[in-house]
Amino acid sequence: MPFRKLTVLLALKEPLDSNDEKDWDNAMKAVAKIKKKAEKINPGSASEENTTNAAWHICNHDIGLPCGEEVEIE
Repeated sequence: MPFRKLTVLLALKEPLDSNDEKDWDNAMKAVAKIKKKAEKINPGSASEENTTNAAWHICNHDIGLPCGEEVEIE
């Protein structure tokens, strides 16, 4: 059976304005909700893909500092 696989990589400048902050919160809620239904592809096999992860972090690469810790979206 085929899977619908989602990959998203976005970077938003801090600080977010209030509208963007609301959109961010709504996106995190939506991801958390759908993540509960996610499953690994080919579990237990050599070609297993862990397609159940969702996380975000603060990236400081543009100012020469390490990134913040990843925060799992739950």
